[in-house]
Amino acid sequence: MKNQPLSHAEIDDLFEANPMWDADKAKRSATAHFTFKNFQIAFAVMTEIALLAEKYDHHPEWSNVYGRLSITMTSHDIKGLSVKDANMIPLITAIADRHQK
Repeated sequence: MKNQPLSHAEIDDLFEANPMWDADKAKRSATAHFTFKNFQIAFAVMTEIALLAEKYDHHPEWSNVYGRLSITMTSHDIKGLSVKDANMIPLITAIADRHQK
């Protein structure tokens, strides 16, 4: 399936429905920061998200330091937010929420 860019209205709806995610100035990416009790939990969350990313063929940019995980979603092929990002952001949030402090 070809990746499709989100319209401005869809991007606004995405951020309204997912308030823990922040947009960059041009609304071309979405970033969230999660905090977990320890590294083991953060790594478990990353593993679960990695399996999701493979399923959806859409991979996050992320960094992990001990119990902190920062995730940025964007679609490089369209240089902005896409349907794939909109599909994955709430799923990532649900995974992280199940494991947060």
